[in-house]
Amino acid sequence: MTATAFDQDRNWPAPPILYSITFWCEDHRLKLEDIEPIAISAYIEELGAKIARPSVKQHLAAIRQLFDYLVMGGILLSNPAG
Repeated sequence: MTATAFDQDRNWPAPPILYSITFWCEDHRLKLEDIEPIAISAYIEELGAKIARPSVKQHLAAIRQLFDYLVMGGILLSNPAG
């Protein structure tokens, strides 16, 4: 059995974090396949001006997990947050 980003035994803070990045991408008119590392950097930079550093790190970790999952599932070729 292999681990995935969405294993139930992990502490997964995804929903609020993923809503946040999703809304940000919609505001910037980015589709999933259009997200590049520079977009992730811009999101994290904006987020850093609003919330504490540990929370920003938590957001980035969850975003990396999401994109790892999408790469493992064959939906994306590479992880723009990796």
